[in-house]
Amino acid sequence: MSLQQILLLFTTFVVMIMISMIQSSLAITPIGPRINNLKNSWTIGNSSPENTVVHFEMFLDLTCPDCATHFQTITKPLLYYYFNYNSTTINNFNNFKNNNDRNNNFKNKQENNKITFSIHFMPLPMHIAGFYSAQTYSIISKYAKADKNICFKFLNLIFTNQSLVSNVNLKNLNQLQIFKLIYTNFVQPTLGGLISYEEYLNEMNNQSTSFIQAASMFGYATSRGLYGTPFFFVNGVNVFNGQEFMASDWIAMIDGIIKSTSN
Repeated sequence: MSLQQILLLFTTFVVMIMISMIQSSLAITPIGPRINNLKNSWTIGNSSPENTVVHFEMFLDLTCPDCATHFQTITKPLLYYYFNYNSTTINNFNNFKNNNDRNNNFKNKQENNKITFSIHFMPLPMHIAGFYSAQTYSIISKYAKADKNICFKFLNLIFTNQSLVSNVNLKNLNQLQIFKLIYTNFVQPTLGGLISYEEYLNEMNNQSTSFIQAASMFGYATSRGLYGTPFFFVNGVNVFNGQEFMASDWIAMIDGIIKSTSN
């Protein structure tokens, strides 16, 4: 081997080492808690991912009018159909087409052990109270000790009375006035005496867990390619035309997946 060849091999070896060192220095090391610890989602159903056949996910903004509509016409009917959940507040089944025996379809069911149903929050910047509402949900969950029914009570309350936190209603209010409105109309009726107004203000004004969770959920949604609400995922796949679906369409899809895996 000539001297020139030796020098070439040595140079190549040195360059490879330098590239390896640069790549190592640029490697991103995750910091902070895992995303699962930052999610402020509402979830019902199978808590064991390996046994879940269908994971249905909705990304909603609590102050988005389209999301309020889908909450009434999609969320509630699906929760009742699959989990018999909150049936006393579900009164809008008119979106079910080709259904000659509604009572048969809406039969009482035990919590389905093949389905996980999740509602994630994506506070959009064009809605004045979008982030405040997502942050408030996290506070509700904290003080209610993540009680599923109490948290859903808040969701139902804010989606049913969403006009109170609309841009039109809030455009002339300052931040403190908005916080007072949210506390009076949504937090206090949901939690009662579990949290005072002063405690709520302290939570909202500090860079607390609720702030981090609301911000993280926005980042989580954008990391999945989302740019608005509502959006729907089934088993991790974005159903791009999901906004056009009726509850019966979702039921047909979900039941079809379950049936196909049980054959």
